[in-house]
Amino acid sequence: VSQSRYSGQASHPTRVRSLARKITLKNAAPSVVNRMKTLACILLLFCLQLHPAVASQREVACLTVAIYKEARGESEKGQYAVAQVIMNRARHFYYPPSVCKVVKQKHQFSWYKGATPEFRKLIKGDLRGFKSKDISAYQKAKQIALRAFYGLADPIPALENSLWFTTKNIRPGWSRKLKVVARIGNHVFYAKR
Repeated sequence: VSQSRYSGQASHPTRVRSLARKITLKNAAPSVVNRMKTLACILLLFCLQLHPAVASQREVACLTVAIYKEARGESEKGQYAVAQVIMNRARHFYYPPSVCKVVKQKHQFSWYKGATPEFRKLIKGDLRGFKSKDISAYQKAKQIALRAFYGLADPIPALENSLWFTTKNIRPGWSRKLKVVARIGNHVFYAKR
């Protein structure tokens, strides 16, 4: 498996992805099947020792929080789209070479106001005091983050070069210099012209 610029990210581990697709459970709910596939892929990656565990956990935690805060009300595809753009940024020369640094970069995400107590709790996965619907949304975001981070989700072709997104209700000045490449759920995704 080749390594990209971002050292913790394997680029398209097709062997792992094909194994994940083979896992099926008859009469099981789709969420259970997805959890089993995610777990199997993580175990396989751990056994193959493709990624440093501690750094990867932190990066996945940052991606989880970003998906949760930015797209928790979106469909699974909408959440993957947000994750894909964040991963694109972490691989792009213009942005910092780490998911956490991309997420924490100033003026990039309206919800990030520094290492607030809530942000620190979410990074640690401490969900005490959260409503059950928020806990469920966080767990879904974590599954998506794991699959996106380790390259186990099929990329959305339209977002291959996308580095920006906004909610569909706003149109900032900087977006006029870019082309719209996709509209997924409540988000509009952009790439250079």
